[in-house]
Amino acid sequence: MSLVILGALPALDPMQTLYANLMGSVVVVWAFLRIVRPLPVHGLLDGAARMLFAAWQAYALAHGATRLLWLFLIAEVAFGVVQLVPWWRSRRPQPIPASLL
Repeated sequence: MSLVILGALPALDPMQTLYANLMGSVVVVWAFLRIVRPLPVHGLLDGAARMLFAAWQAYALAHGATRLLWLFLIAEVAFGVVQLVPWWRSRRPQPIPASLL
């Protein structure tokens, strides 16, 4: 499969580069926080942010973005699910012990 099938990336203008650099800075600071001060709630927030990113990526794909974005969308959803599953499991109602019935 060639990259032509996936679509061409447009040339970047200075504003797009600025926004990419700003978002990259936020991601680096967030990653540093996760390494220096790992807390379970950070996993929940990171998972939620990944799902939000995935939603925006899906929106872009639906409006003609390069199909190369599918690779990033799949990765965001996969890592988001991995981070959110422990929270979903811990929030399930616990069964009532037989001794209390």
